[in-house]
Amino acid sequence: MQMDQLMHKCEDHEDLLVLLVTHRGVMYLHNLVTAIQMLQVFAEKDLAKRIEPDREDLYAGYHEVFSSSGTKGETIRSSKDRGIVAEGDSADYNNSVDNSTNSVASDFKNVEGTTSVVSSDHISVEDAASGVSTGNTTICAMTPTQIDIVNRAKEHILVHFENPANQHYLQCRNHSLPVKDMIVRDERFELLLCDIYENRNRLDVEGACQVIIALNTLEHRNARIYNGILRHLMRVQLYDVADDSMSSFGDSIDHTTNGNITSCATAQVLKERGRLLLKACQCYVKAGYYDIPLYSKVCRELYRRYIETVGTEVKLGHEVDKELIVETLRLFAKVEVYDPVVFREVARVVKGTSLEPRDLVDVAVAFAAHRNCNKIHDDVMVWVAGEVGHQLSDFTTLEVAKCVHAFARLGLYFESVYNEVTRRLIEELQGCTSSCATSSLSIRQMGLIVLDIANYSPKVGSTARLVQMLLGYLEEHIDLVTEKTAINVVFAMCAADLRDMNRYMLAFLLRKIGSGTEWEQCKYKVFAIWLYYIVNLPELAGYIPMRCVTAGMREWLLRHGNGTQFRQELLEIAELLQRELGVTQIDMDATGMEITAGDIIDTLSSIDLQMDGEMHKIVINEACCRNDVQRVVGVDLVTQNLLKKSGAQVHSINFHYWRSMGRSEKVRYIRSLLYSSG
Repeated sequence: MQMDQLMHKCEDHEDLLVLLVTHRGVMYLHNLVTAIQMLQVFAEKDLAKRIEPDREDLYAGYHEVFSSSGTKGETIRSSKDRGIVAEGDSADYNNSVDNSTNSVASDFKNVEGTTSVVSSDHISVEDAASGVSTGNTTICAMTPTQIDIVNRAKEHILVHFENPANQHYLQCRNHSLPVKDMIVRDERFELLLCDIYENRNRLDVEGACQVIIALNTLEHRNARIYNGILRHLMRVQLYDVADDSMSSFGDSIDHTTNGNITSCATAQVLKERGRLLLKACQCYVKAGYYDIPLYSKVCRELYRRYIETVGTEVKLGHEVDKELIVETLRLFAKVEVYDPVVFREVARVVKGTSLEPRDLVDVAVAFAAHRNCNKIHDDVMVWVAGEVGHQLSDFTTLEVAKCVHAFARLGLYFESVYNEVTRRLIEELQGCTSSCATSSLSIRQMGLIVLDIANYSPKVGSTARLVQMLLGYLEEHIDLVTEKTAINVVFAMCAADLRDMNRYMLAFLLRKIGSGTEWEQCKYKVFAIWLYYIVNLPELAGYIPMRCVTAGMREWLLRHGNGTQFRQELLEIAELLQRELGVTQIDMDATGMEITAGDIIDTLSSIDLQMDGEMHKIVINEACCRNDVQRVVGVDLVTQNLLKKSGAQVHSINFHYWRSMGRSEKVRYIRSLLYSSG
């Protein structure tokens, strides 16, 4: 206790580091934890006080306020802008600029005499119009924009130069190191870490979490400490301290007749411990620990117990702690670990709570992060879609877009939400294009959401309008387009069958494919893009590098081969057509031993049949919308667009849906598929 009091008397990190060396022999383990927490506080205070003025304002205001040439310098600058500077004046002007730029320390000596000038009221537009002189600077014919820049520059300079702590900056023109960097580079801090590591197995849960949180604040990813404390946390029981804390309530709980007090007290203790552990887990995520068992252990041993306690409170009419639920979901949305018990308990509790729009977005993102397509996740997504539909006015465009992307990751389509985000994006892109503004969504996010919309609602008229507006927006921000964004946007155009739209931007996006290494993650998709354009616009298909096409063709042949994909299912469909529906004109022959584009399309396994003078094609797809099997998505949608060029009506049957039906259901499904379309 006395050592902690001595530490709290330290005024800065240097005093504390000195104390760590001089009193090292009399420190206990809790003193080490207190020391690293105090270093964290010093770093946070320095970060809050640190002022870094904008460089452009600082440079622009420096010559206006602290120029030693005064009125002459202003006149020379205005003359130089008009191109009428004489040789002598030009030399004087260049010398004054060089001197003022290279000798900041000498100018600092004149700040005292100039402070009274720059401390006066801001320059007004009327003063500029009348040519009023301010101190030694004459303001002549300045626009309101220039006046605003000068005033803002003065504010930054005064705050910066009047602070004695910035004298070092004036001399060397470099900010001093932040306190957190000075702490991390100090050898005495390494000595503290060595002492903590040697005694890591004696830390309690709170102390271990505080050490990790402090290291995260100092941005010191010490793998030795992280791994040592991780192994320690995996060995100890995280909820033992919470159970012991319950005994501290003593007689006040034991003598009560109402058991609700015990339940509420348990939930409160577990809530506080849960927040601390979840914060430590977030620090591990930031350090790159995406697949460690600590996350499941924290939620199973502590959070799940809190959830069960909260479940009892829900029945009793108490309010659920939404913050802890959302924080847990945010954690699992970032890691590769999946705990079905936690998600089951969260799904049971979260539907009975009222969440804010931001929290609803976190729920949707977390339940879609691992792409587990089970009933629990589907029920939560349906509930989120309903909540979004009822509170659309409270959601921002970015929040609705995140929800739509989460729905698309699980293969779900909700028409009202998809139409709403399409409408909002069109309005936002129109405003950004007309006013040269920036959208609330980044270029990467825009490419992802447009791909999702084109996949699940390709035939809606607003989809084509959205793609057209996006291409115009990308043309203004062409330097920010990455290879992944280019692939997503071009594939969205193929899915929506928008083959010829903004050829200038389309050619750029096609050339972008293959410029990096991101195309290797989606070779099958890249080959589908090439195949689509080699059939529709052959002159544009050449922009895709041949190495990308060759690698993508290997992926294509692994799936389609020589036309034998889903052969058993196609034979079963042909047999049902002949015996149950009486269709006789059926052709199942397929070429596929050649490498031309037409033969590549022919390798798609399909059934061709004639009905009432019309040609029909039946194909099997691997990917479709899970709550609407008639909506084909992904590469299967692009190939379906290619097959429609033959003039036949294309009917796509999902492989998994077909295998789940009985014979009678299959007959009814084929009959409705063929005759409803006609």
